[in-house]
Amino acid sequence: MQLTILSTSDTHGFVQPTNYVKRNQNLPFSLAKTKTVIDRVKQSTDEPVITIENGDWLQGSPLAYYAAKVAKDAAKLTDAYNLMGYDVGILGNHEFNYGMDYLKQAVGTLNYPMLTANILTGNQPLFGQGHRIIEKAGVKIGIIGLTTDYIPHWETPAHIEGLQFESVLETAKKEVAELRPVVDVVIVAYHGGFERNLETGQLTERETGETSGIDWRPKCQVSMP
Repeated sequence: MQLTILSTSDTHGFVQPTNYVKRNQNLPFSLAKTKTVIDRVKQSTDEPVITIENGDWLQGSPLAYYAAKVAKDAAKLTDAYNLMGYDVGILGNHEFNYGMDYLKQAVGTLNYPMLTANILTGNQPLFGQGHRIIEKAGVKIGIIGLTTDYIPHWETPAHIEGLQFESVLETAKKEVAELRPVVDVVIVAYHGGFERNLETGQLTERETGETSGIDWRPKCQVSMP
């Protein structure tokens, strides 16, 4: 069996291939073009396909701004995301830019679950689930959703009041240990970066502490069989 994993990240509300600077643009990005690729892949195989929206989808484009600040109606943006066929979604750091009320409204309009394993409220995942188990073609697939825990260093305090941002690495270890005995495959979906070369461990940019993707190199071996 071959499992295909498709993931989008940092779409920032760009539904059409335009940056809204000129008319009739056909730029090499957009949710619409991504949808074409996703559909092509799904139609080309009888094997299972998992599709993940990996964060930074609510803010960034003029359309996203219009939905949040002018129309005050998240569905004007999220209706497009609901057409993508995502299995799960993850929060990016920019999802908090318009405040919690709007984020909750937006997530409430989505037709796929939002996984927030390391973003907690009252010691529970913000939107109720840290992971999700999906069965396709008889294979149980566990998906864990993680977001950079550096958000409190950037975000307006009022936008994240009452939230706990737990360590990405420690949360991943706990979630993988919980899922491993009950699923066939574990997918860790992480909205964050590396700052280091994955092979050598050498810094590739200024180290701020905001990313955790490199931390498994040697520390997280216990969570991987």
